[in-house]
Amino acid sequence: ARTFVNDEQIKHAQGLVNPQMGSKIRDHKDEICKHAMEKVLAKHPEFAKQAFAVKTATVDAEWFLRVVSYAIAGGSTTFLNMESLSFYPGIYEDASFVKAGVPFLVDLVNELKSATAKATGSQDGDKYFAAFVDALHSLEK
Repeated sequence: ARTFVNDEQIKHAQGLVNPQMGSKIRDHKDEICKHAMEKVLAKHPEFAKQAFAVKTATVDAEWFLRVVSYAIAGGSTTFLNMESLSFYPGIYEDASFVKAGVPFLVDLVNELKSATAKATGSQDGDKYFAAFVDALHSLEK
């Protein structure tokens, strides 16, 4: 899915643990992604020089945030499809961009965590972002 869950879908979903946080993330997604991208690109200036790489990372940041918002709403830290996630380090290491790989992706997810806490006034998402970082580390060669 390329969209966040809307309020009507949340209203009809069963078994949600923290739907309010999922909604807060959705409502602040642009601010969160913008802040996270600014921070991660400042840490990786060589990456920031490549427009295609920046666009790719921006799209991925939005996807990562959306997936984490689903996990928070549902209360599951085992939310990642590791088969799909396993392609990301290769994309960031071997494609036409700077050799970024897992360290760049970890920085991106950590900046999303920080920006989410700031935008929502809550650290309810921290353990879900931490699970994402752990999953990324498990993919290191």
